[in-house]
Amino acid sequence: MYDAPTLSSAVLALYNPRSDRWGRALWSELEPAGPDIRAAFLNAHFHFDHGCRQASEILAERGLTAFISMTLVDFQTGVGSIEVTVSTAQEDFRFGMEVRSNRFGAIMFAAANPYRLADAVEAEIEAREERADANIA
Repeated sequence: MYDAPTLSSAVLALYNPRSDRWGRALWSELEPAGPDIRAAFLNAHFHFDHGCRQASEILAERGLTAFISMTLVDFQTGVGSIEVTVSTAQEDFRFGMEVRSNRFGAIMFAAANPYRLADAVEAEIEAREERADANIA
């Protein structure tokens, strides 16, 4: 297991929003790293796990029960590709989500925004239900 705060501090030192607003140096280190290292960094600095828990709570208030997790799959200048994993009582599924902004940090914080995430998950659940209903009819 990795010490997330130490690991994250070392990786964050590579990212200077003033001189590297797109996070190219940071991503060059994160991309080849294992998913556990990426997850430790994203959770320590951008609170991906916290955003997922809050999104689940928001969905519960809307009458939907879902467990959510996110993984940063890819990052290109101005676009973060996120894989969202959702577990409901009926099914487990994944879907991709793209987040765009003018800075790496803004993209990561936007991805972990619980309201945005809850809306995306709810829309995906509804789309899957509509497709299932269309296949039955």
